[in-house]
Amino acid sequence: GDEYVFSYINLKGQKGVPLYQGPNTAATFRFFWIWPYWNTDNYYFHSNTQIGESSSLKFRAFYDQFRNDIDMYSNDTYTVMNTPSAEHSMYNEHNAGFSSEYDNRALARNVFSASFFFKDDTHTERGIYPGISPFPLIEPVLRDADIQTSIGLQDVVTVTSRLTLTGGFSADHFDGLQGQAYN
Repeated sequence: GDEYVFSYINLKGQKGVPLYQGPNTAATFRFFWIWPYWNTDNYYFHSNTQIGESSSLKFRAFYDQFRNDIDMYSNDTYTVMNTPSAEHSMYNEHNAGFSSEYDNRALARNVFSASFFFKDDTHTERGIYPGISPFPLIEPVLRDADIQTSIGLQDVVTVTSRLTLTGGFSADHFDGLQGQAYN
């Protein structure tokens, strides 16, 4: 009844925005953007462990990282960055966490469960604007970070073969550690 799984996923990509080919040569929605890289790394661990005849413990852990750059050019040849909206933008975000769940079936009519969840999210970004004074305008690194936690308890009682009662308690907490924005 035990199970242990480790997974790793690596994605490396690039992408662009197709050039507008419509009849409106003055279109303001024309974007000359490319993502030179769009990469992710993901690590996952999953387990289910039997504890005696009537209990089990499930555990999940993860770490995900996402990195990308965006180059926003001023022209359709992707060679000039001289307008105020032209930018070289860099992102790096990651989240890590785990969850666990304990089930106990020691009593014939009860299934008691307890769970815990934790997640840490962090996002950083930075922009360089070659066309904005002082040339180039280099933004400081922005950082957004938060932690989420949750705990739960539950008891499922079998009253009859067609009726069960469920009672429980849960509590969640979100802690915004840091959030930044530019004016």
